[in-house]
Amino acid sequence: MGTPQNMMPPFNSSGDDFGILYLTKNSGLFSSNRAGGLGDDDIYAFDLLPVSITAGGTIIDKENKKNIPDANVTLKGSDGSVQTTKSDKDGKYEFKGLKQEMNYTVQSSKDKFLTSEEKKFTTFGVKYDKIYNKATGYDLDLAMIAVTKEEIDIPNIYYDYNKADLRAESKAELDKLIAILKENPKIKIMINSHTDSRGSHTYNQDLSERRAQSVVDYLIEKGISKDRLKSKGWAATSPRIKNAKTEEEHQANRRTTFNILNVEDLN
Repeated sequence: MGTPQNMMPPFNSSGDDFGILYLTKNSGLFSSNRAGGLGDDDIYAFDLLPVSITAGGTIIDKENKKNIPDANVTLKGSDGSVQTTKSDKDGKYEFKGLKQEMNYTVQSSKDKFLTSEEKKFTTFGVKYDKIYNKATGYDLDLAMIAVTKEEIDIPNIYYDYNKADLRAESKAELDKLIAILKENPKIKIMINSHTDSRGSHTYNQDLSERRAQSVVDYLIEKGISKDRLKSKGWAATSPRIKNAKTEEEHQANRRTTFNILNVEDLN
């Protein structure tokens, strides 16, 4: 005998529900004296409806945070299945009719953009209707990077004072860049490190060069070919906010970015 389980409504009620009999995998009969019946114990028939599983999100430009319409979105299942759709005019996409007991990956692409990082989710253990999106705790929004010559920020890159060693939270952010580089094997990039204006130029130049190189070293360590990477320290020669005075303004100038070096080859 197995352990009794609550089958939830409409099977379980406040009445006496018993004697379930499956005629097929998804249909059958059971007995119940629940309210609304025709006699004492009545026989009820049932057909199990398929579980409805949906996944969706928004395609976003990583730099300007604008939604991207008409992007190609691909959903791959661990059984080898592939579904495709396009984001709508508001950058939103949705896949319906997903299968139970499946691992999925979702990814986006579009001309003049780098292919996005994959996002993963699983439907293993799903027994009832479920929606996978940011509102239900599953962030399947996909950020894409435009192919441009402009500098692109790498957020959350932090160092201890007067050091060039990457901190743990910086490595977590760089892992996202590594995923993008692996999804786009043709791109070559320049890692840039900028300091604020405090301190001498000689000091800041040396520090920024060491910090940029530490990022390159980490990318190489994680399998990115050194032929695809360059680094440059800018010290305080290219501030985002000139004549910075507040700590927030200085922080905005202390940043790590990258440039795509071979834009012409990608467009």
